[in-house]
Amino acid sequence: MRAHCTDPLHAIRCITQQAGQYQLQGRLPEAIVLLREGLGLLGLTFGDDSDLLKAGIADIVADIKKHFGDSDVNALLDAGAMDDPRARATMQLMQRLWQASYYAGQQDLSMTMVVSMTRLSHQQGNSEFTPVAYVAFAFFLADAYHDERSYRFGAMAMELANRGTNMQARVLTGLMFGAMISHWTRPLASSIALYDDAFRDARDSGDFVNVGVVAAVRATDRLILGHYLPDLLQASARDLAIMRSNGQLDMVECTIAGALQPARCLMGLTRRADSYDDDDFSEAGFLARYGSSRLYQAYFYQGKIRNAYLFDTTDAEELAWQMGLVVQILRGQAKVPETTFYVAMIWLRVLQRQPQRADADAVLERVGTLIDLLSGWAQLNPANHGASGWLVQAELARYHHDMPLALRAYRQAMDAAHASGYLHIEALANELCGRFWIEQDQPRVAVTFLQDAVALYRRWGADGKVAHLLEQHASLLNAGVPVSTSTPASVTATAGVQGNAALDLGSIIKASQALADEVGLRNVLQHLIAIVRENSGAQVARLLLFDGGAWRVEAEMDGSQLTVLQARIVALDGSADLQFPLTLLRYVVRTGEALIDDNLTLSPRFSSDPYVQRQQPRSVLCLPIRQGGRVACVLYLENNLTDSTFTAERAEFLRTLGGQAMISIAHARMVDSLELRVAERTAQLEDANDKLATLSATDGLTGLANRRHFDEILASEWGRASRTGMPLAVLMIDVDHFKKFNDCYGHQAGDACLRRIAAALQAGTRRSSDLAARYGGEEFSIVLPNTDGSTAWQLADVVRGAIEQLAMPHARAPSGLVTISIGVAICRAGSPGSVAGLLRAADDALYLAKDAGRNRVHLAAG
Repeated sequence: MRAHCTDPLHAIRCITQQAGQYQLQGRLPEAIVLLREGLGLLGLTFGDDSDLLKAGIADIVADIKKHFGDSDVNALLDAGAMDDPRARATMQLMQRLWQASYYAGQQDLSMTMVVSMTRLSHQQGNSEFTPVAYVAFAFFLADAYHDERSYRFGAMAMELANRGTNMQARVLTGLMFGAMISHWTRPLASSIALYDDAFRDARDSGDFVNVGVVAAVRATDRLILGHYLPDLLQASARDLAIMRSNGQLDMVECTIAGALQPARCLMGLTRRADSYDDDDFSEAGFLARYGSSRLYQAYFYQGKIRNAYLFDTTDAEELAWQMGLVVQILRGQAKVPETTFYVAMIWLRVLQRQPQRADADAVLERVGTLIDLLSGWAQLNPANHGASGWLVQAELARYHHDMPLALRAYRQAMDAAHASGYLHIEALANELCGRFWIEQDQPRVAVTFLQDAVALYRRWGADGKVAHLLEQHASLLNAGVPVSTSTPASVTATAGVQGNAALDLGSIIKASQALADEVGLRNVLQHLIAIVRENSGAQVARLLLFDGGAWRVEAEMDGSQLTVLQARIVALDGSADLQFPLTLLRYVVRTGEALIDDNLTLSPRFSSDPYVQRQQPRSVLCLPIRQGGRVACVLYLENNLTDSTFTAERAEFLRTLGGQAMISIAHARMVDSLELRVAERTAQLEDANDKLATLSATDGLTGLANRRHFDEILASEWGRASRTGMPLAVLMIDVDHFKKFNDCYGHQAGDACLRRIAAALQAGTRRSSDLAARYGGEEFSIVLPNTDGSTAWQLADVVRGAIEQLAMPHARAPSGLVTISIGVAICRAGSPGSVAGLLRAADDALYLAKDAGRNRVHLAAG
């Protein structure tokens, strides 16, 4: 037919129809060649050289920005009509070529069409395909900025499309707005309504190419959202029937590979958890047919990556390398951040299992890059990415053995997923938190989270995942009676325990969290010994730790008298001790078995011990706590008033609590070893919980409180100081020569630098009432209630020294290292002033510190 066309415009109509058929059949390269030929008939040629295409894009964008300026984008809605027939034909060809080249992975050519259509519309007026041009340009903005600019431009394009009568333009505009623009700043769930409208319009108008595209995108996004899997299969089956009736067999297979088979695998309907193969689908057959299509491969691998992590398959690491293909071909879609999340989780699992592998540093750096992306997306849109952002932070903390941070991040992930309706991410957070507790040898706590994970996975419809979880943790989830991974205690200490009912798991979790929140060894030991006394009925409670090759008494509570950090060495092989029956201690340490004796003075084995002869203890419980396969702690409890005080249930409670105690003790020792301890703080646990960072009050980059939360806390503490007459200190902190650091090393290195500084500042805030915050850019601040000038200056100088000891290189700083300057201001009891005045005084002191040479602390006068 084209051979008989003497008019280029008639030939272009034939080319458009033929290219549409090629796209319908998945023959994208042939469609691209044909559409280029059509543009050539209009005098427009575009080469294949990537650098030339990029340069051309930059020139066109500069031209667009020059003409658009700062004008209201909605003014484009009322632009005149595009009357030139050649311009209208050009728009039709370009929108076809844009779509074909996007799905073929030719991103430079695709973007060239986007910006060319946008400029042509601005020059010639609005055509029926101008909404497609503008929504595509909004995608260009989203790809560059992921912010409100792209959303506003895309919303304008949607309005323009809805004003017009061209159904194909309306379909494409709605599809792109939902798939590539809206979800960066709005909940992904809102895109489903856009897909529903686009699918209906494409079906009713006979736009069969886009019927298949919308069906594939809608099905995969429903899977990302965690929709109920049986409903997803049923809805997709209706879509597939329509597509088959229109001859879209290739897009049918793309949808099946990208959404249906991953869902069926999660439901346990495929032959194996690590394969999509069933009676109707073969992975090998699919890849043989579509191995040359990068689009079909991208759809296939984005689901495989997700399932590989969830089912912990042996090929997970190999599949993680397919992320580049997914990001390139499905650019801008919600599948990109989801794939980024699961790939980061795969690499973290690799590190957790193989910490000594040769490329561990490279893998950790790779993870850091992915976490930076996830953190940025979570900050921009917490509804879509907050839960996954917290969960990857929890797993990173787990890898670094930062147990308190891991526990808080798991809880944040669960809460964020629940609030946003991401059922499957909530399930995963519970699963991973359960695995965390198993590693701490706390199966009775772990089973609580694993049971919640099973229930949530079932609500998702993922029976295959449930079966996988039950198989991995059969002893915990199938038998119903948790089994410790450590050596069992003696029969005496466990005979009375009847399953989970014997323990108050809520109390265990609450007590464990309380210990995790404590900072400093003194606080941990005080809180631990108080919990032990409260939950055991002991008059005397003593704790020994194995440290430096010796057993040391570290905490004692005798009646109301509490003593910690004694560090007195107990010679286990000695003949007698003033605080312990050594024969009993030796038995417990040697056997690793707990011992309960209803009246030690009547014990045939221990009654002759010098301590027993002298003190006449009656009820005694001696409990070993294991860490790393050996006894690392012993709790000794006694009651001299009554017999039979201690029960096996309480022993089991204390054993479970002891595992968390060892984590908290190890963490406290690490913090104390930095010599950042100042005066001991005694804030209430409720105050600490009120100050815990939440997603809405946390800076996405550093994890510290953000500026808004800082302002709230400072105002509250100012009021408290005014009422009580207690002093209030504020530290203003600035990173020295930070702009030069960014210029020298780049912004990613700058972000990493700020995170390390933030971590050190957080470690330097010792009380629950202290608050470290990111004030803005490279500025930080710390609020110190009830702190005088001398103590505040001391803490500030310790923090300054801690940053210097990080020894982060800075080639453009005089010292050659990253340093900070700190200004300190104090609001003293009874002094007039305001919050603003206190901040101004701290800021002035900061600049005096910088003027004096930087890397120093200056205390404001007054």
